[in-house]
Amino acid sequence: MLIVAEALHPGGEPAMTRLVAALVTELTDGWSAPTAAAVLTAAAPRFRTPTADDDRGQAVSPGTR
Repeated sequence: MLIVAEALHPGGEPAMTRLVAALVTELTDGWSAPTAAAVLTAAAPRFRTPTADDDRGQAVSPGTR
């Protein structure tokens, strides 16, 4: 599943980090699903997904970039 959310309004960045944190919690707790999450910025605009050799992907704690 890919979830994309966007917030360009003032205060949007904290709203996005709260949304990502809530989604990761629900997916992990509710479905026991592995997650890879990131809040993308102009300085870090790409999202890495896990490969067969590297299951780490890009697990970024919301609010930590």
